[in-house]
Amino acid sequence: MKKSLLILLLLPLLSFCQKTQNPFTFQGLNWGDTETEVKLAIPDLHETETGLSKTTTINHLSASLLFEMNNNLLERISYMFSKQHSNENSYIEDLKKIKNLLIKKYGTPNIDTQKWNNDLLKNDESRYGLAVSSGHLEYVIAWTLHDTNILLNLASHNNKVIHRLVYKSI
Repeated sequence: MKKSLLILLLLPLLSFCQKTQNPFTFQGLNWGDTETEVKLAIPDLHETETGLSKTTTINHLSASLLFEMNNNLLERISYMFSKQHSNENSYIEDLKKIKNLLIKKYGTPNIDTQKWNNDLLKNDESRYGLAVSSGHLEYVIAWTLHDTNILLNLASHNNKVIHRLVYKSI
C-alpha cells in the first residue's frame, strides 16, 4: 500500500521531469501539412511529377528542394545538391559541410558509415572522390528523431555523383 501511494505521488513528478520532444518542423511546416499549406509557407514552388519543387541554396551549395506528399499530406522533404566539381574530392568536402550543419542541429548521427562496393581505392584517401564517382564508395549518414528519419548520402548512380539530404516522416 505504501509503495502504491509513493508511486502515485512520484508519477506526476516523473512526467514533469521527462524531456518532451518537439515535433519536427521545416521552415514552419509540419509532417501532415497539406499541399496548400506547403505552397503558402514556401514561395516560388512549382509542381513536378513527384511533388513541389524549387531551386535553393544550403550552406552556399545549390540544390533542388522537393516536397513530397502522400494522400495530399507532407511526408518527405529532399535536397538534391547540384554543384558539379572537376575535383571529385570536392563532393566529399560538400558532404562534410552539410554533415557538420546537421550535427550542430541534431547531434551525433545514429549511422555514419562508408559502404565500400569495391575496396580498390580504400587505402588511398586522396582518391575517395574517384571511388565515389565510380560507384566503389558510398557515404551514409543518418539521424533518427522521434518523428523523422534524416539521411545524408553521397553515392554514384550511372556514373553520376548523387549528393542528397532527405527528411522523412516516421
